[in-house]
Amino acid sequence: MDKDRSRMNREATRYFSFAWAIVNCLCAGSITAYSLYAPLFQKRLGYTQLQVNGVSITAELAMYLPVPLFGVLCDRYGPGPPSLLAGALFGIGYILAAFAYNSGPPPSAGGEGWPYSIMVLAFIPIGMGTSCMYLSAVTTCAKNFGRGKYKGIALALPIAAFGLSGMWQSQIGSRILYEKLPDGSKGPVDVYRFFIFLGCLFLAVGLVGGFVLRIVGEEELIDEAVDELERSGLLEESEFFRRRAVGEQYGTMSTDRSLSDEELDELSRKAVEHQAQIEEEQRKKNWLLNAETRYFLADHTMWWLAAGFFLVTGPGEAFINNLGTIIDTFYHPSDLPEGGNPTSATTHVSIVAITSTIARILTGTLTDLLAPTSPRHQHRRGPHSLENSMASLPSIQINPEPSRFQISRIAFLLAFALLCSLGQVLLATGIVQEHAERFWIVSACIGAGYGATFSLTPIVVSVVWGVENFGTNWGIVATVPAIGATVWGLAYSGVYQWAAGSGPPGEGAGDVMCYGKLCYMPTFWAMAASVWVACGLWFWAWRGKGGWVARGILV
Repeated sequence: MDKDRSRMNREATRYFSFAWAIVNCLCAGSITAYSLYAPLFQKRLGYTQLQVNGVSITAELAMYLPVPLFGVLCDRYGPGPPSLLAGALFGIGYILAAFAYNSGPPPSAGGEGWPYSIMVLAFIPIGMGTSCMYLSAVTTCAKNFGRGKYKGIALALPIAAFGLSGMWQSQIGSRILYEKLPDGSKGPVDVYRFFIFLGCLFLAVGLVGGFVLRIVGEEELIDEAVDELERSGLLEESEFFRRRAVGEQYGTMSTDRSLSDEELDELSRKAVEHQAQIEEEQRKKNWLLNAETRYFLADHTMWWLAAGFFLVTGPGEAFINNLGTIIDTFYHPSDLPEGGNPTSATTHVSIVAITSTIARILTGTLTDLLAPTSPRHQHRRGPHSLENSMASLPSIQINPEPSRFQISRIAFLLAFALLCSLGQVLLATGIVQEHAERFWIVSACIGAGYGATFSLTPIVVSVVWGVENFGTNWGIVATVPAIGATVWGLAYSGVYQWAAGSGPPGEGAGDVMCYGKLCYMPTFWAMAASVWVACGLWFWAWRGKGGWVARGILV
């Protein structure tokens, strides 16, 4: 009965942590709703397009650059502390941004509000809170379910929830927390109230996650990984195993004094043994995670995977952050259809969120059903391991031919990346110009491709390099979108500003607003080419010399 009760408690903790990880992710992706209020930064605060992108780029850098640090925190101390930290960061950032917006245009725009730099500063903790809350949730799911049959869907669901967060938040902003126009009709989002709402909500969610998110069975996970590394043939020169071999002994304490009470002496001995065991387990865990990080960074295929991730997610981030300003370029104010622009940023934030969510769940489910079944610890096969020795024998096959239809996860990754580039090509050709009703095709293609990439890449990381050090490994790869978002955000802003001030007649509109296909066409042709290069890098990591197929790693 005690064993059954303990097992039930473990499973309850596992699934309750999974449920709250989804709640965390449903809140964490608030930055994807940036397009909802970005146009108001231009219209109400007088920011230029470059300044609007400067705020989003700052948030992107703050979101991605500290990810390895947050991954280390998750791996070393569990997901609870990062969730607490995320709640505090969100609360500080959004409340500061709310008051900065409410103060009005800054002095640089002819107003008396807070300086532009305060708004930039406010989005630094918002970006950090985004990655911290997201990573604490995804690491929880990866470690609790990563060794099971359905690791794909276990990772896809929280990642899909992250994509949905922008949709429901933009709907609340546009349908509940909106400004009332003088005639009583519904106006744009009330940015001040919207930011206050987000700050208070995320603070509460992060605090609860700090006590709810737990890793179940982490000790067994570490012990199994260490034993497998010992058998792999890779650790013959390891200081940790040399110390282990000579037999460091714990649990005894020399003392000059003698205790007359035998019970106190026994309690003291057990306390010393327990403390020594805790220290040994922590030392073993730290050693394993450090070794895993070194192996991960030394694997050249990781760099190809990360480079492709950079080339796809950068354009995706830039598109999402600039949805509102892209829509405003489709019609000159003098050429607007009767009734105004037939579409809005809110609609397309929702389209991107929905298609991204569908793609994440679909790829997670299909890869669980169709992708090759990868053996545990396949990345730890050393030159002297049993598996490597048996693989050299012609009569013995470690990975026999599959008896069922299989599609690699990389094939799914390539297909959805190409779908993303299709949306970019459609926008670059100009077929949406003055036909905003067609823009949903572009948003759907880019949303699906972007979402699938963010779902499949961490799954590939967990399959190829294991889940023991997942937080750190995925954190390292997840830093590259910061550079991508910065590069493509600046590229879009530069082209936009050039077209606004120097474009042909009818294409520009002064120094701030831009109208016409010249505002975005060059940028999105370059984005499509970037995605095509990424597909080539991923294919090389998969099928190229020294790639996963050549090393017998099933992906």
